[in-house]
Amino acid sequence: GTRHDRDLDQILYHVSTNVASHVQEEFQTLSTNLSHMRRVTLTDGWDVGTTPRAMSDDLMLGLRDGFCGALSSFSSWNSSMVGLIRKGDIGGAIVGYMLGLQLPIVSYRFGQHIAMYIFIWRCRQETAKEDRRGGYGIRISQEEEDDDDDENINGTNNNHNDDHDDTKDDIAGREVPSVRAVATAIFVLSLVAQVMSLNFYNRPAQHQIALSLLFSPFGVLTRWRLRRYNHKLFPIGTFVCNLLACALSGSVGQLIAGNPGPTERILLTSMISGFAGSLSSVGIFTIEVLRGTDPLVFRFHGWIYAFCTVFWGMVIGLLSSSGVDWADQQPYQQENI
Repeated sequence: GTRHDRDLDQILYHVSTNVASHVQEEFQTLSTNLSHMRRVTLTDGWDVGTTPRAMSDDLMLGLRDGFCGALSSFSSWNSSMVGLIRKGDIGGAIVGYMLGLQLPIVSYRFGQHIAMYIFIWRCRQETAKEDRRGGYGIRISQEEEDDDDDENINGTNNNHNDDHDDTKDDIAGREVPSVRAVATAIFVLSLVAQVMSLNFYNRPAQHQIALSLLFSPFGVLTRWRLRRYNHKLFPIGTFVCNLLACALSGSVGQLIAGNPGPTERILLTSMISGFAGSLSSVGIFTIEVLRGTDPLVFRFHGWIYAFCTVFWGMVIGLLSSSGVDWADQQPYQQENI
């Protein structure tokens, strides 16, 4: 009985020891995680992968869809052509549509050639610098010496670990600022400045510019979200954006022609130039047309997309403007009856 009790006590001792050590390890792990969590702040997320090189794709997206997309307006061009059709100038409208299709394509190709010339010029400048330094033979000799240098460096890495830890604070102070944080700060400051400018501007034209700038981001965001529905054969997202902008521009434009009040006129005009103008884009429309056109593989989906967009934009512009005119004439006809 005594030996059995000793074995039982020994088993209980080992179990309690293992449990205590496991609990201690878990506690240390939890305390380590909590210490790391205390160091994390809300601003740390803005510094992860936010260097200009890491965010180059996002910057190009903002410049291409945001700035260049909002700089050109498909709805304004379509409204001008619809206005010519309503006046009976069919020939002028046809010429306007043809020039509106050809000139953006020429400008886009011209921009591509300029970018290619700049790239080749920079490559030649770098090659000239290397030639002045002795050509590429120095590069080859340096590459041959890299193996020997690596062996020497690997032997001294352990001696420099402490120095590396000491210089972490200095390196952190020289880090590239976060592009996301800078862009967010600029956007917030611009938004606040535009809202505050409404209280300081006195002329209607200044109010219209400020309101147009406030409406523009919503049009750009809507166009960016709808672009996910683009198909390689037919970009339905961009197609819907252009048609919605044409419908909005035609209907609101006819409401403005009905002589509303000064405040309503400023608001409606700002909605057309801001939201509808940035919702549609001739630049993105041109890119989609060229992307779907390739004579080498006999691909002409881009021209089908261009014809459908121009045709339905013209039809929707005529229907929206005619619908508003019909609605304005109904009260007058009822009064005469």
